[in-house]
Amino acid sequence: MGTPLRLEPRATRVGDAPALTPGYAVLAAHNFPGGRVTALGIERAIEHVEEAIMAAGPLPGAGGPLALQDMAVASLFEAIAPGQATLDLDAVERAFSALADHAQGSVVAGRQVPTDIASAARLVWLRELLHHGRYSGLSLG
Repeated sequence: MGTPLRLEPRATRVGDAPALTPGYAVLAAHNFPGGRVTALGIERAIEHVEEAIMAAGPLPGAGGPLALQDMAVASLFEAIAPGQATLDLDAVERAFSALADHAQGSVVAGRQVPTDIASAARLVWLRELLHHGRYSGLSLG
């Protein structure tokens, strides 16, 4: 199953750990002004999420998978890997690379992953949690 993960508008919740802030909606609003995903906005969003994860200290269930607990993230998951029940770091990295390419102007990359600001912020959270939270992957949960 994995450690429960909820990406909420104002906070991210990993298992029973204290809430991590900012949530995806706050992250999106602060880093993607005008409703556009940009390379600079992605970099700033990464910095905010890394700071939140590092400030939290060890998160529960590190080394194992995260179990996604909300439908919005499940929709993003399905867009990244249609028909798959799990995602590893490589799959998330491919999706993130497509988002970054879209931010640089690639029309093709924008067809590979949702490019709205909420999905972009969620993807930043997922990527950084896998990297810095040291989780093995994601499952629908």
